[in-house]
Amino acid sequence: MSIVRFIAIVLSSFAFAAFASDSDERAIGEGRKGVFSPDGTKLAFEAVRNGRLAVGVMPSSGGNIKWIRSDKGFAGFPAWTSDGALIYTYSLASNTSFVAVRNNPMDDGANLWLSKNGRHVQLTHGRVFDYGASVAPDGTIWFSTSRGEENGTGPKRLCVSHMASLSLRGRGIKIRRHISPNHNAGVMQPSVSPDGKSILWSEVRNFWTNWRIIVAPVEMVGEESVCTDAKYCLTNPEKSSCHSPRWSNDGSKICYSGFLPGDPGWCVYVRDMVSGRTRRVCVGENPCFSPDGRRIVYDRNGRLYVRSLDEADALRPAFEKIAQVDHWDFGKQFDIETAKGVHNIIDHVVRTKPDTLAWRVTGGSMPRHASREESVEGLVAPFSQVRIPDGGVRTGHVRLFGVSPAEDVYSAASKECAKRKLGFCAYWPYEENHWHVSKIGGWNIAHPQFWCANTNRTPWVGRCSVSFPEVVTHKLRLLDEILAAGPDTLYIEAWRTGGWGVRNEYVQPNIDVWNSRYPGEPLPPPTDKRWIALVAERQYSFFCSVRRHLDGTGHKIRFLLGIYDRHADPDAMYRERGIDWRRLARNGIIDGIVIMAYDPDPKHPLESTRTFYRSVARDKGDCQLFCPVSEYCQIKKRGIGDYARMLGVSKREATRILLNLAHEVKADGILMECVDYNNYTDEMCEELNK
Repeated sequence: MSIVRFIAIVLSSFAFAAFASDSDERAIGEGRKGVFSPDGTKLAFEAVRNGRLAVGVMPSSGGNIKWIRSDKGFAGFPAWTSDGALIYTYSLASNTSFVAVRNNPMDDGANLWLSKNGRHVQLTHGRVFDYGASVAPDGTIWFSTSRGEENGTGPKRLCVSHMASLSLRGRGIKIRRHISPNHNAGVMQPSVSPDGKSILWSEVRNFWTNWRIIVAPVEMVGEESVCTDAKYCLTNPEKSSCHSPRWSNDGSKICYSGFLPGDPGWCVYVRDMVSGRTRRVCVGENPCFSPDGRRIVYDRNGRLYVRSLDEADALRPAFEKIAQVDHWDFGKQFDIETAKGVHNIIDHVVRTKPDTLAWRVTGGSMPRHASREESVEGLVAPFSQVRIPDGGVRTGHVRLFGVSPAEDVYSAASKECAKRKLGFCAYWPYEENHWHVSKIGGWNIAHPQFWCANTNRTPWVGRCSVSFPEVVTHKLRLLDEILAAGPDTLYIEAWRTGGWGVRNEYVQPNIDVWNSRYPGEPLPPPTDKRWIALVAERQYSFFCSVRRHLDGTGHKIRFLLGIYDRHADPDAMYRERGIDWRRLARNGIIDGIVIMAYDPDPKHPLESTRTFYRSVARDKGDCQLFCPVSEYCQIKKRGIGDYARMLGVSKREATRILLNLAHEVKADGILMECVDYNNYTDEMCEELNK
């Protein structure tokens, strides 16, 4: 069983179920283990040809294939040298091995060869398996081998797999045996960093553990400390199996094949080597970066695929922690109107070890950035005022009306996140309303013809409806301002609305549609299913407009929607807001679902929460799913403290339970809402950081 498992890894003969193709990927032909040439114009790969494994080269966009060897042997594991030569593993076919052994008994193995300008040169010899070459900047070839250590005065003993090196400038092979606690260790597919100082490899310590990825300085290869010190291990073998790592050309990232709980099969993962942030990119294995790092080649079911590699998407971790930040809430601790204050806020928020910061960009229709769209002079509401540590009261970036801002704190937050390798998300409450009677927005005040109205046709002062095309256009202009700071994610939350809902959508465009569909019928109450469906069409159209706008930027911007469930009512958001999140998910309008709030059954809090999460997971389609691990006192019966009381446990234990629940339903991450000053205790942060 163990030998079979090892051989399966070495030969990469993994079987997959058929998966739906990714819209960003492009199939370029049959093959496996594709690698880009140094100039990025060609791909070398292995494929079955005439019943035998062969190495071929074709343009990186696909096309005519040039086969490297035309005889009847077996060739695989291609690798490029810096000058465009190919190194590969070659062995004679089994039906000719008797002749080979008779003529040269030391050449019946699978050895390394070099192909350049039509000439083939054998680099290694022996009844061994040499494979998975990686060429260092100084010309040293690192590879995996079945050569063992000297066994007393006898011959070399074959082993599962060790690491060896060979210089193209010399003839000697230096065995770099990786010391392990036993002789069952398998080491495969080393990858040397672009500066030649570090080396990656995949390794299994025995046949009852998963494959892991190790990184260590080149000079330490073979030292026992590399085997015993966890700091050299990049992946968690208790929770995943990973193999075939490769560096990017700039040394900032690595890619590898991984299988984690919840994965549909072997998947391509990308890891940032500075921040440690890791992201599952797609289903596939044996990935390799293009020289410029903008593309990646991988294989699935015996076919090669190439896809563009958006940096923000590639570096989102497999389990992402998103921290909502409302910088207004830090007004008593820091001067939030300055870049320094922003840095202080982020210093505090990173105690929870987030991967992405969802930075609030508005407060009740009033932008928290310099805005031309909302530049109405003198519009100041009481909630705009922020008391800062020096005892003064400033309004600054919380209102930005009548004052020329000295610093743009929104852009400062974006730049600081980029500096710290954090994802930056624009957090935009739906309708931009938080409070029912304040901060209604200058543009809204100036356009009463677009105000919402209730069933009695009483207007809602200062609240405009997206049922009017002009309002949608206004919001898209606001979105342009938000996107100018360069967020990689847009998060629209439908919980905070300032009280807006279906009951406030009795505006003329909707009334006209009603009269055309149901002539002679009076306007229905807001609970009428037909009215809800009518309003839902308007909301769906608005979200489609946002999606098109994001796609039109030329950048890949993730679109998340925050949903809620009120009193175990899975359709509450649809009935109250007219937002059909299932339709948005099903049609690819949104990229992710964020469970913003849920009212658990106090008698069965964990069971009822699990049931709701599973229902969302079932209906989310291809969207990502984020579950709340929230300690926010203003959302009653939904925070960590509320779960702690209902379950009779500590807040620390409740944090752990909610994290485990998110993993259990195979969520893509969690939402921490909101990370305010010290609301996540040290004990809770310890659980979040595990």
